[in-house]
Amino acid sequence: MISLYNRRSANNFGVIVLLLGEVYKNLMTNSGSNMCSLLDITPWDAGITATSKGLVCGPLRIIMDSNDVIDCNAIFEGTGLPHNFTAMSKFETTAKFVLVVEKDTVFERLLRDDIFSRISTPFILVTGKGVPDTCTRIFLKKIWDDLALPIKVLVDADPYGIDIMLMYKHGSRKMCQQADCLAVPSIKWIGLYPSDLKIKQITTLRLTSSDQKRLNDILSRHYLTPSVAEELRILRENGIKAEIEGLYTVSDNYIIDEYLIHKITHDSGI
Repeated sequence: MISLYNRRSANNFGVIVLLLGEVYKNLMTNSGSNMCSLLDITPWDAGITATSKGLVCGPLRIIMDSNDVIDCNAIFEGTGLPHNFTAMSKFETTAKFVLVVEKDTVFERLLRDDIFSRISTPFILVTGKGVPDTCTRIFLKKIWDDLALPIKVLVDADPYGIDIMLMYKHGSRKMCQQADCLAVPSIKWIGLYPSDLKIKQITTLRLTSSDQKRLNDILSRHYLTPSVAEELRILRENGIKAEIEGLYTVSDNYIIDEYLIHKITHDSGI
């Protein structure tokens, strides 16, 4: 019997309620996925959407079906991507390419460092804030389909960052049935490469057992290109990783004025 007047009993009751909530959430999530698989439709076609977490900044106007306009040129903070992504009608832009960065901390730092005035070619800056949500991935897919802008991705030189890059490029296992709507195979990875870690002064860390497990899983995938597979082997052989922020240990200006400008101008990506 549960008694709310007994501390141990009350704590146990709280744990039970929490667990039941998690069970209910998982059941609802699986029910939605199973329904979409059965009907051969996407979750968003069934009205199942989640709040968007992605950010975009640059010379871009998103025209919605309602004729509302989202101006993404808020150069100091970025603009949240609309959660009703199916209502995006068209884009207007002068950009020549899209730069996707893995983390919002890097996105915000690049804006603070005035990246748009330091890179002369107009471009759109995007972040999915880590593992990208459906909205961010559909946004990039629509940008590619409608505008054919080259999309370049900058992620940490570790198994988790590389896995995020591959998710943008090839899709995820969880949503493999929607890969045609979410993946952009033309995406190019421009860094941070494991082979870049020879840069002097960049801060590195040893790969953990969790990193090694993820790395071996990625290396087993059939869709890896020889160039990506080679970078993964370098990562495994050297046993070290680095975050994008590690480039700031070289100098405050290095990441934009040298690394990114070189990558955008001379590196076609892999």
